[in-house]
Amino acid sequence: MELLGFEKITINNVLQLKKYFALSNSKMCDLSVGDKYMWRDNDQIHFKIFNNTLICYEVNNGQYEFDSDKGIYFLFPLGENVDLSLKEINRICLENKIVARFKDLNLEQVNYLQNFYKNYTLSDFAIQRSDYLYLIEEMRTFKGKHLSGKRSSLHKFLKLYPKAKFKIATEHDIDKLVDFYNYEENILDFKDLSQKEEYEKSIDLIKNFKKLNLVCGYIDLNNKIIGYAIGEIVNDVLIDMVEKCLRNYDGVYQFLVNNFTNAFGENCTYFNREEDLGEEGLRESKKQYYPCLMVNKYFLKVCNNIALIDDLPTLEIEKNLSLVSFNNKEEYLKLVFDKELNKLFGYNYLDDYPNGDPNKIYQGFLNDKLNKKEMSYAIVFDNVIIGEIILYNFKMTNILELGIRIKSEYQHRQIGFKCMSYLVNYLLEYLRFNGVLGRALLENKASYNLFSKLNFVKYLQDDKFYYFIKTGDEKLLNLLINDNKEK
Repeated sequence: MELLGFEKITINNVLQLKKYFALSNSKMCDLSVGDKYMWRDNDQIHFKIFNNTLICYEVNNGQYEFDSDKGIYFLFPLGENVDLSLKEINRICLENKIVARFKDLNLEQVNYLQNFYKNYTLSDFAIQRSDYLYLIEEMRTFKGKHLSGKRSSLHKFLKLYPKAKFKIATEHDIDKLVDFYNYEENILDFKDLSQKEEYEKSIDLIKNFKKLNLVCGYIDLNNKIIGYAIGEIVNDVLIDMVEKCLRNYDGVYQFLVNNFTNAFGENCTYFNREEDLGEEGLRESKKQYYPCLMVNKYFLKVCNNIALIDDLPTLEIEKNLSLVSFNNKEEYLKLVFDKELNKLFGYNYLDDYPNGDPNKIYQGFLNDKLNKKEMSYAIVFDNVIIGEIILYNFKMTNILELGIRIKSEYQHRQIGFKCMSYLVNYLLEYLRFNGVLGRALLENKASYNLFSKLNFVKYLQDDKFYYFIKTGDEKLLNLLINDNKEK
């Protein structure tokens, strides 16, 4: 799926991302030009610059077995206007009917998004995608008891192959680096799709490392390349993107790591050797270099779509009938203090405000609206506020509940049905809620009939209420019914 207004990553545009990645202090390999270029096709990576801010998305088609949610994932916006860019992402998600999800976040970004989306989020990380981060000075010296084994392997290599030299690659070395894969001891089995993919990506990066402003170095032994590495410097981190050696040379990897960090890590603090992707051999190898930090990459999902809108939009039902976000203190308090009207509404304001202070009641209303715990539509008929529809009980399963009260003189005129019918359709079709809940007091026959007429399904009855839901998700409906059977 491609979103309108975004560009696909290519060799000609990927460098536009570099200055934005420099704004992140995440230290993860994923926020680098080389990574985005390498995986541009697998992850279908697209981007756009919006108000001097990078918005980037990737597509998970199931290539990550530890992430079962397929579809589009956004990266955290990087640039001058983060909040504005998040609102743009919200708009994109609603218009394209996709879930708002983010990947490759650090904890600071997770906290930012949780605050922005009013905690209607779930986040987690997969340890197999965590980057191994090392102090670069330790890789340049192999000093310390914990690295004595690596130091010993390095010395063994130097003793066995005194003519081996590490060289910084230039564009004149590209053909030699490509030939590295033609050595008999390095022939790949292209029947193995993972090896074929690794080969193709490695060759692509070798041919373009200069264009991408990457760094590359190799080990030369008697005019033969026996190992090479390609990396990228982002702020104070040297990222090791490709690292390949002929294994029959004892100590060759230790020689490569040591020389690569000495050649390119002088102004860096950390060396990132990327993730292990759950491969036990790779995990053990990376652990033997004693990382100073594991860089966790968090996923985050917005679980209730009320978080995607700033305020309730005006809905024009008919020429003289509309739903408008409730912002009138005087009219709101009239509804709150109308005892007769609220007898069948199912809520008594004194439960929350025993003193009945109107200022506190209205301030509570505003606070709930700001934090998206409860939001209200004013029902406007012939330019007069005649009632209210309350949106509340927002759940992490992306459902919500509606409540309605209309002044007595406007009841039995189909106004409530018209407003609720329009709103429910808007919530399910545009805001893409998974379901809409409702409840009616046992003695409130009018409310019961309203939900029935709206094709809500009654799934529960207790000693006070009938409970209803409208959803196109049969699994959700059955789950709700079965859960309440057990209770």
